[in-house]
Amino acid sequence: MLPPINLSRHWQASTDGAAWQSLSALADWPPPPLTLTEAVYLRRSVMLTPLDGCVRYWLHLEVAPAGTEVIVNGWRVGVTNGGSFRANVTDQVALDDNLIELVVRQPGAFGHVYLQAVPCE
Repeated sequence: MLPPINLSRHWQASTDGAAWQSLSALADWPPPPLTLTEAVYLRRSVMLTPLDGCVRYWLHLEVAPAGTEVIVNGWRVGVTNGGSFRANVTDQVALDDNLIELVVRQPGAFGHVYLQAVPCE
């Protein structure tokens, strides 16, 4: 299996989708002075380069607050249930810069987040 792409660091957070604040790690959210009023928007970009052979990409959130909306390059790929979350995002990612967004409406913690390339069968 190919090594996972760690997405737990280098996130940005916003309460209005316009003014973004850097987070050193997703586990640090929400940093002061962010509070949960309606939603907190989190985003992170990831560059994908070509790999040898066919692969499928799976996005993993080991833990996420319940009701967190997961968006990849503008496509809604699912909503978390408060535990782990996994989605096949092969059709949503490109061999280029990709944007992963989380819309958080409830308090809670995040665990490790990563993108896993899995060889096609």
